[in-house]
Parts: sequence; structure tokens; C-alpha cells
Amino acid sequence: MTGLRRSLSLLDATLVNVGVMIGSAVFLTASDVARALPQPLLQLAVWAVAALLSLAGALTIAELGAAFPKAGGLCVYLREALGPFWGFFYGWALLVVIQTAAIAAVAVAFASYCGHFLPLSPRAADLVAIAAIAALTGINVLGVREGVWTQNVVTGAKVLVVGGLIAAAFLGSAGSPSHFAPSSHPWTFAAFGAAAIGPLFAFDGWITTSYIGGEIKSPGRNLPLAALLSIALVTLLYLGLNAGYLYVLGSDRVAASPLVAADTARALLGPRGADLAAGMVVLATVGGLNGNILGGARVLYAMAASIPDLARRRRRSWRKAWSRSVSSSPAGSTSFSPAASSLPGSSTVLAASPCSSSAAGPISTGLIASGDIRWCRPRSSPRQRCCS
Repeated sequence: MTGLRRSLSLLDATLVNVGVMIGSAVFLTASDVARALPQPLLQLAVWAVAALLSLAGALTIAELGAAFPKAGGLCVYLREALGPFWGFFYGWALLVVIQTAAIAAVAVAFASYCGHFLPLSPRAADLVAIAAIAALTGINVLGVREGVWTQNVVTGAKVLVVGGLIAAAFLGSAGSPSHFAPSSHPWTFAAFGAAAIGPLFAFDGWITTSYIGGEIKSPGRNLPLAALLSIALVTLLYLGLNAGYLYVLGSDRVAASPLVAADTARALLGPRGADLAAGMVVLATVGGLNGNILGGARVLYAMAASIPDLARRRRRSWRKAWSRSVSSSPAGSTSFSPAASSLPGSSTVLAASPCSSSAAGPISTGLIASGDIRWCRPRSSPRQRCCS
């Protein structure tokens, strides 16, 4: 199979990761964290812990990517460690459930937030989601440069908008530093762990760079750096954004808000703030959708590359099984001699003999010629040849 051209830079790899990680979760999960852990500074600590755990995972995957700089990510790593079946099995699960479900869910979120600007019926929202998937798939079919360029533009716009909201939160007059004061509500380590579920989900997506490892220049250097830079940038944005929520709304209002980003933007910019929040989510979902389509296709490419190896291993196991069955046949059931007949078009015949019957009735024998197994049919009468 033809190899992929290494044309993606460190910046490309970093922005692909950032674009997939910054999805809609960061705009929605802050209220869950505040309800589980009503301590403002501990809420920020939860996001920091989630960042450290995500960094550990991202660097681990980056190390594997540097050792096996091929397209496919975990599909390749499992294939190298456990054999082609497990790599193919992971790729199949990703095709049937993991990646396709993520793409569908993000597309539905995209269509839902588009409904803030255009009134959409449920059927129209479904069509918008399908159209978004089809359009971004078409862009990625054109080539990796087109897909990555789209990702870079969307991610850049997303980072600028989120950074602008953070700046407006701390530079405006709607917030107060007193909102960071410790609360009298008790907390437990169990509550801390429960609060970390949302932030860990919000950081999900750092594995995407490993999917395109076969197209990144100098993967031994750029894959770990892309993992480190992408986690660092997303951590700064997430901490800044959640600190902005707390600064403007306070912990109690964050916990009571179903749409934290929209309420924060509305408190800063008035009624038009909801439009800004909806626009941020639309940008975030486009970046996540394109990144998932871009990365998922590389896993399918790796699956296709493993098919010949799977076929060779299967043929080898069949031959071993047939050899064992021949060697364990009862005495007198089948006779083999070095003077074997030749098959048309073959240069070597390992085993051949006329068919014979045992007490159990008609049997079958086989010829192995040029690596191919030809199975004989049972005789229906004593005068019929069992092999064609």
C-alpha cells in the first residue's frame, strides 16, 4: 500500500488536537462542576487536575506515535503489541460505534445551535446535521491539506472568540473578585472525583494527532511537542473561561445556570451575548466535527493496510490445522508416498495418494500444491474418483 506523504507541520498537528478538544463540553459542564463542588477555587483545581491527567495520556500516546510513526493511532499500536486482529478489532469498533457516534452527536449539536440563528424544525435540523457531515467529508476527500487548512481556520477563530470572552469577563465591570471567596459548603474527595467527570470529557480528543502520525513531519519530535502544546493551550483557555464564569456569575449562579457561557455573555454584552455564545458553540462543533472526520479516516486506512497480514496469518493457521489433522489420521485410513502425482501448473506436490476407504466409510484427502490446499470430495461409489 502506498505510504502517505509527510506534509503536516507542528502547527498543523497542534491545531488539529486543539480543534477537536475544544468542543461544546466546556460551555456546558461548568454548572455540573459547581453543583458537585461548591468551592470556586476547587472548581478551578478540578480543571487543572483533568489537564494533568490528559497531558499524561497525550504524552503516552505521543511516545507510541514516535515509536510507530504511522497513520492509525491505537489501531497501529494494538497491532504491533498484540497482533493484527486486535488492531483491526479496535478499528472496527471505532468505525461502527466510537467515531461515527461522536461525529453524529457533534453534528446534532451543531444543528441545534444553528437553530438559535435560524428557526429549524426537527426534520430541518437533521438535514442540517447531515449536510454538515457531507460538506466536511467532501473537503477532506479533496486532500489532507484542504482538511487541515479548514481545521486551522476554524480552530484559530475559535481560540480568538474564546479569548475575547475571557478578556471581556475580566476587563468588564460585570464581575467581582469576591466571587472567588471560599464557600461555607462542605466538600469531600468523592465530590472532587465526581466533579472531574465533566472536565475530563471536555479534554477528550488529544488522541487525534496520533491518527495522522503518518503525515506529520519529524514525528519523533513533533508528536510529543504537539501533545504538550495542545494540552497547554487548551488548559489556559479552559481555566480562563471557567474563571471568567465564576468572576462574572459567582459559584451559585454558575451551578444554577443550564447554559453558563450564554448567561455569562449575556451579563457582559446584554441580549446580544446569547448570539456570541451560540456562535462559539457553532465554531467549536465545526472544529470537532472536521477533526473527527479527518482523524477517523486514517484509522480505516490502517485497517486496510493490515488486511494482507491478517489473510497471510489465516492461511498459515489453516495449513497448520490441516497438517495436524493429516498427521493424526488413523492408520490405514489414508496413505501417503513420496511418489506423488503432480497437479497441472504446480512444481511441488507435498502429499498425494489414491483415495481409500476405512471401516468408517468414505474419506477425503487433500493435495497441497504451490501453497494452495485442494480438498477432495468424498466418494459416493467405489469406482468414483474422490479428487477432481
